[in-house]
Amino acid sequence: MPGDTVLFQLKLASPIRRGLVHMTGKAFVGGKVVSEAEMLAQIIRDREPTTTSA
Repeated sequence: MPGDTVLFQLKLASPIRRGLVHMTGKAFVGGKVVSEAEMLAQIIRDREPTTTSA
């Protein structure tokens, strides 16, 4: 519901390789499990902010 706080509990499913993170996890609202998932994320370096002329 709008305004709810979702807490994620994630665990690595395999070692991080080539910047890819494979995780499994659960999402909780009010202490109750509301979702379970297997996720894949990519770690990237933060880029330098670019400035634009006005």
